[in-house]
Amino acid sequence: MTAPDDAALANMAAAITMPRAELEILYDELAGKHGSRIFKITTLLSPLATPYLEALKTARGDNWFDELAERLVLADAFRDPTAAVPVPAPAAVQVQLQGIVQPQLGLLAAGLLHIGTITALRRVCWIGIDGDPPSGGTGFLVGPQAVLTARHVVQPLLDNAGLPLAGSAQHLSVVFDAVGRYSQRRQCGVPEAWLIDTSDCHDLERSAALAAQFDAADPESFRDRLDYAIVRLDKPVGRERGFYRLDNQRLPSVGPGGGQIMLFQHPKGDQMHAGNGAGLALWPAAVETRLRHSANALDGSSGGLILDKTFNPVAMHQCTFKDDTGVALMNGAVPTACIAGRARPDIIEQVIGLDPIWRIAASGEPVVGRELFQASVMNALSGMARIIVVRGAPDSGKTFSTSILRTMLDESSNAILAFSASALPLEARRFAQQLIEAMRLSPTQLPDDEPDTAPEAWARDHLLPAVLQALRDFAGARLVWLVLDDLDSHPVAAGSTTSMLERLFSDIASYPFLRLVLIGQRGQVPAAKPLTTIYDDITPFNRQEVEDYLSRKYVSEGIMKNQDEIETLAEFVMNWANNAGSPLVEAVARALLTGAGLPTGQP
Repeated sequence: MTAPDDAALANMAAAITMPRAELEILYDELAGKHGSRIFKITTLLSPLATPYLEALKTARGDNWFDELAERLVLADAFRDPTAAVPVPAPAAVQVQLQGIVQPQLGLLAAGLLHIGTITALRRVCWIGIDGDPPSGGTGFLVGPQAVLTARHVVQPLLDNAGLPLAGSAQHLSVVFDAVGRYSQRRQCGVPEAWLIDTSDCHDLERSAALAAQFDAADPESFRDRLDYAIVRLDKPVGRERGFYRLDNQRLPSVGPGGGQIMLFQHPKGDQMHAGNGAGLALWPAAVETRLRHSANALDGSSGGLILDKTFNPVAMHQCTFKDDTGVALMNGAVPTACIAGRARPDIIEQVIGLDPIWRIAASGEPVVGRELFQASVMNALSGMARIIVVRGAPDSGKTFSTSILRTMLDESSNAILAFSASALPLEARRFAQQLIEAMRLSPTQLPDDEPDTAPEAWARDHLLPAVLQALRDFAGARLVWLVLDDLDSHPVAAGSTTSMLERLFSDIASYPFLRLVLIGQRGQVPAAKPLTTIYDDITPFNRQEVEDYLSRKYVSEGIMKNQDEIETLAEFVMNWANNAGSPLVEAVARALLTGAGLPTGQP
């Protein structure tokens, strides 16, 4: 596009009616993005008192004028403040106390509007495609790890068969909390296998087809061409934000009084906006797989979330219909009921990889952070690792790892044998007897002959095979997790027990039924091979981990709070814990479990 000359810029600047403070915020956001001077500096350096003109010139000179112009149009910066609302001739006007002037819009319950907006702010996202040129659209969470968007938004990353191109995951990003200049945006990636489910758009929707062509098309051809894609994220952020469950029975309402909708979107890749409107018609009449609506939208709004008057999801924004002069007549969407009728909810709500726990089921104790340990357990379950080493300061809560482990593991498939290093004997036979007793097996499974070699060699070569056979018998079809705790405060002294353990560490890959968790182990694990061992070095709590806990807790309990509330509550907890006079781990856990660190009245 050709850059405007100075005269055109002067006309444009003169037409701006937006308050200067609002324009400054909008301008500075883009200036920061492009490395340009902020608004105040730009105007101070101007020889003339023409701040809007100088801002436009700077954007032109730094090659981001088109982006600024689009944002100004989006913000209604050129509105005519003197424009009057048209009214009928005076003789026809009768003044009454109230009236419905837009029947299709009806009225919205303010309470639902508040909670519905907070919910949408947490769950709607911008989907960016790093291509040439860059592109993108809007999406929203429909599962713990799943985002729904329009198929044509991600089409640049798909091959002719509708499958992700090799390496396409590196060009796809998902951004939440893009709701204002000062909001902290949170970006997610996607795994290599990022496409959960998809349906192509109709052939007519790929071209500038005329309305008559749509009307003449076979309605059945629109039944299964729904223009959607469900994208898997690299982590289950829906646990912290919640997600919309698609209902195959909930079609959009159309007509006066019941067809009100709200469209949450990222037009032009801007911060989140909401457009009000109404459902106009379900089309084609025979299949009702498209919604025609009147909510405003722009490029980048595709995939946007459409909520009904009860703030339940009813459609995904798709397209617009324009006349021959380019004037938009109405917008189009795909009812989410149609998508729900195709997509399997068990697949949409499936979590692949780590699904962090937020509390201990048996006791209700909070689990704050510790995602590296949980990820290590997942790796050990898959067989990628066999030994997990948990290290940290004396008051870091290392011992709590056993409680996390018990909560994560299915008892029917796993058995845990936990010992404190303070009770480990130096002599290997006694340690073997402890293991046999913990498994409730017969002691006759151990060799009863006296060692005819050095005790250390006998423990490695004769006793250990018998212990492993007992563990194998005890395991059956399960995994056995041998947990040794307190290794930092009670290191195992040299003796036949250490000789047997070191042989076990060295050969652990040979025993697929066994996993080891060493809590408090100092330094490296003796004789262990690097590929079989994962180290979890516990770091001090931080506020972000408390925020994540609170988000998961409230979502699990069906309580919706905005990000500002979550951050404020986390700050309360950290301030209280830092002044509680006890180790931070204990203080944070007590604050969250009892509510001691939360403001009065908070659940």
